[in-house]
Amino acid sequence: MADPTPDAALADTHGVALEAIPYFATPPGQPDQMLFIVGLFLLAVVVGIGLIYFHLHAIPEKMAHRASHTQFQLVGIMALLALFTHNSVFWVGALLLAALNIPDFLSPLNKIADALGVAAARLDPKGEAPSPETAPPAWSAAPTSAQPAGPAQPEPDAAAISTPAREDRNV
Repeated sequence: MADPTPDAALADTHGVALEAIPYFATPPGQPDQMLFIVGLFLLAVVVGIGLIYFHLHAIPEKMAHRASHTQFQLVGIMALLALFTHNSVFWVGALLLAALNIPDFLSPLNKIADALGVAAARLDPKGEAPSPETAPPAWSAAPTSAQPAGPAQPEPDAAAISTPAREDRNV
């Protein structure tokens, strides 16, 4: 039976050839150490590149984290599309969307609606809107219970009606 040691395996090799064999050459029957080291190195490189790739794709989401919830969700969806489709247009779009601040259009509209609600409540304290049949127009000179009935006055011309100047005030 042959001796499994490396020296015994290389005993048939010519003496000059032993000097030319590189250090990573494996004798027959022995584990290949160089293959194991290269495999570990390759695995570490693939994992490292993957971490860099995922970190790169998370940059727009990190930038948009301080923005509004809707903008954050749009940036996240675009970054996810870029990640799965490998289409960099989505990633560039997500990066640009995260870098720009989208103005808040909803808050001023809500304030306007609230102010109109307050103004409407001031005009009609009951909260009921007058019906169009019973409510006279604002420019009408129709007599009320406080005014005595007098001779009928002609209705003013629509072009002659002037609207009062609007005062700017915070409500």
